[in-house]
Amino acid sequence: MRTFFNQVKRRLLVSFLILLQMLQILAQPGSHWTVGKHTAFTNHFAMTSLAIASDGYSSLRALSFVSRVGGVSFDGVAAPADGTTVSSFNLKYDPNEADGQRLKIVVNNESYTSDLPDWQLIPIAKYANSYNTACVTLFGPESDSLHEHIQFHASFQNSLLGMRILQSDIMLIDPIEYHEVFQYGGHYLLGRGEMQPDANKAMKAAEGIEYLIYAFQQAGKGYHSYVLTDAGIKIRFSTDANSFYLTGDPYYYFFKYGANHEVLPSTEMNRSFKKLYAEISEMNPLVYESVSNTMKYAALFRYVKQNYPARWQTFLQSVWYVRPKPQVVTPTAMPRPR
Repeated sequence: MRTFFNQVKRRLLVSFLILLQMLQILAQPGSHWTVGKHTAFTNHFAMTSLAIASDGYSSLRALSFVSRVGGVSFDGVAAPADGTTVSSFNLKYDPNEADGQRLKIVVNNESYTSDLPDWQLIPIAKYANSYNTACVTLFGPESDSLHEHIQFHASFQNSLLGMRILQSDIMLIDPIEYHEVFQYGGHYLLGRGEMQPDANKAMKAAEGIEYLIYAFQQAGKGYHSYVLTDAGIKIRFSTDANSFYLTGDPYYYFFKYGANHEVLPSTEMNRSFKKLYAEISEMNPLVYESVSNTMKYAALFRYVKQNYPARWQTFLQSVWYVRPKPQVVTPTAMPRPR
């Protein structure tokens, strides 16, 4: 179960946990992912894939699902927006174009270029082709008293996109500590099209979100855990003479465990936070742009997969063996917050 530290100021880790974390890092070869000033992610556990499917709201009310995926899961399927008529739809990947201009969306024989770089496009396409919809969890089966066991959907393992999705999962545990951009080996690692956020603006947003969570907790209207989801979101696409549009944003679904282990929605918190995606995004625009793209394009790809299966298979074959850069190794363990 997630633990939210009801404090406004940054938590101080006790010395023996810092020492333990440092010993773990020194004991393992290679560079490591870090975020904030204290938290390092390691490969303490074996890398195992997350293979769980969600089914909209019903999954969010099911203990069997939320007890395994206190993380991120998207199962939406896009549809044409009102007033948009589709007579034909196709996807094409042009490796001769510049990275970020390779995805062509062809609607009614009109081609539109999507600004989706390969480091996002390739894992999202593979993810959309999978039956499993859970993206990441900290509730892996090897979790112990000191570590959360991180599991990624197989499509997000060893990808920068996987790290962005992981950060969207941990962000609200401690917004002050976890809103900063991940570093790898002591350096920021950015994908094509990414720029470092404004640090002051990001910190101000993190402080505001942390205070809001604290206020709900103090009022007895807080949460035990949450899932970043698209349940109930209408993901819609449309076109005009020049552009292709894809709309919809994910949201955090907060809940508590009842006395009989039932899943109870934190209604007031959900209502408030569902309206605050723009403010939440300001904590780390790199993370939330990546997560929004994952949700929306996975939904779009599922639309093509369902309605134009032959064209989907042709597209999938064209991207399957592409190896996007940067190539990374995703961690399997996060120190359990105390």
